[in-house]
Amino acid sequence: MSEIAGNFQESVFSERRLPLLEVHFRISLPDGTPYNDHKNFWVDSGYTGYLKLQSGYGEVLKKENIRFVSKLVTNAGGPMNEDFFLSEITKISLEGNEINLPEEPFMSFLGCAGPAYTPPLIGLKALEHWKICLNLPEEILSLIPGP
Repeated sequence: MSEIAGNFQESVFSERRLPLLEVHFRISLPDGTPYNDHKNFWVDSGYTGYLKLQSGYGEVLKKENIRFVSKLVTNAGGPMNEDFFLSEITKISLEGNEINLPEEPFMSFLGCAGPAYTPPLIGLKALEHWKICLNLPEEILSLIPGP
């Protein structure tokens, strides 16, 4: 079990501080070269996808001619077009403590939609391999291996 306290951050979108996971991910460029990146993603139990970044990130990937699929999705902000890129999650950590991935490669989708202030989100699909325990008053996030 990984139980980490203090891995929370202030949010303009919530009255509460929100839990963060550092996620390293890889997207393949058209010539097969891996494009590696990492971000701190807010754990969002209302987001049913894998990873989500603002639309500007997707525009950068499109300029590299990375293949994607666009789909009209409805979220808390209403309907919007979201671009999805095939990606691989290579590492997830809490406060520098690496979480064991359920499989390698751990394939996922990176969705890109919303304005520049859209927070990076990690959703339920990416976290379905763990039991998630969230103690908001004490700011403790636990990820326990298993469905």
